[in-house]
Amino acid sequence: MKMKQEQNLNTNQQTRACRLYVMCGPAGSGKSTWYKKHLFGDPNLCYISRDEVRMALITEKDHYFSKEKEVFKDFIDIIQKVVNDGEESLVI
Repeated sequence: MKMKQEQNLNTNQQTRACRLYVMCGPAGSGKSTWYKKHLFGDPNLCYISRDEVRMALITEKDHYFSKEKEVFKDFIDIIQKVVNDGEESLVI
């Protein structure tokens, strides 16, 4: 009986296709530049920049990587929220 309830719950959920692409490279290698040149302005796309998260958290007095644990946590939280709740079909 419990198994039937779980199956029914799963079949009632709406699914939405979303693709997540992760761009990796050292700082200054051109990840943001590539995005701006090739994909900027696409209404079905959400670009999430770890540098933008970092810059929102640090002050001029902070070392660039001084809040890296918080930056990474917020970065992952934002990605997870966009993938789970967003309207976008593509997340970079």
